[in-house]
Order: sequence, then structure tokens, then C-alpha cells
Amino acid sequence: MDYFIMSQDKTLLDAVQPTGTANQIQRTPFKRLDPKQLDDQPVQFYIKESFNPIYIDFIEHPLPLVTDTVKTLLEKYQPNIFFKPVLLTDLKRMRQELYWLIIPPSISCLADESVYNVNGTLKKMVLDSGKLKRAKIFTIKGIMENYIIVRLDVAESLIRRNFIGIKFTKAICV
Repeated sequence: MDYFIMSQDKTLLDAVQPTGTANQIQRTPFKRLDPKQLDDQPVQFYIKESFNPIYIDFIEHPLPLVTDTVKTLLEKYQPNIFFKPVLLTDLKRMRQELYWLIIPPSISCLADESVYNVNGTLKKMVLDSGKLKRAKIFTIKGIMENYIIVRLDVAESLIRRNFIGIKFTKAICV
């Protein structure tokens, strides 16, 4: 089975950017956010001011956020993903949009062929298909990076719907 890294399309220069996330959620990196410690109450973030903000369907940083339509689709593939409602607020334009913080399950699935940089970040990511057990949407346990990995059928479904701001890069599997 093929897997892909889901990321934000950086070619969209005016994509909305949430601010103040560390103060609102908690001062913990995304990889260490535990859904059991988060409630399902909405949280509000303001967006960085820009001339013409584009509300894309997937925001990668500082926290992974998806639109309501992406959330609905992902839940069909994997109902056990934790989502926390997030309101992105543009004070200048008096606009609010509903997004969802996504925290997929974390799987220890790196193959021995994976290569690390001296600082501990991944230089070359290789997934061990035997450890994946046909997982559909997940993050990788034990690395510093915040990759969200999706199975081929999930990626194809997202692409078919012409969501804005989502990019996929094929992951190496052995």
C-alpha cells in the first residue's frame, strides 16, 4: 500500500496563519499533545493580518488544522481521530471560520533504513509497511517532525474534491 505525507501548499502566499496558538492550547509541541488531556470545547485564534487572506483547507503550522469538510471526509476513513474545534478570527474583516485541530493516532513505524541528521531530525524517512497494519491516517511516533501520513485511498479522495492548500509527497515504504 502507498502512503503520502500530507502538507500545506506553500505556493499560496496569502494563506491564513493562526497566531497565539501556544498560549491558547498549551505550551507543548504538537507531537506531545494528548487528546485525553484536551477537551472538545472550541478555542479561538486570531489570524495574522494580510491583504487578501485565503482560507485553505489544511493549515500545517503552528498546529495542523483542517476545514469542516476535510474533517468530515477524514472521519469517514478513520473515525477514531481526535478533533478539537478552532475558530479562526479575522478582526479587521469581522469574519470567523471553523477549523479543526487534528490529532491522528501515532504509530511507531519507521524502518531501519531511515536516516537521521546529527540533530535528531529525519534526513530520510522510510516506513516499515509491516508495522503500519493498513493504517489510514497517522503521525509517526518517535521523531521530532510533525508529519501527517495518509494512505493512498485517503489522498486520492482529498485530491478528487479539489481542496485548496493541500499537497502530497509520496513516502518511501519497505
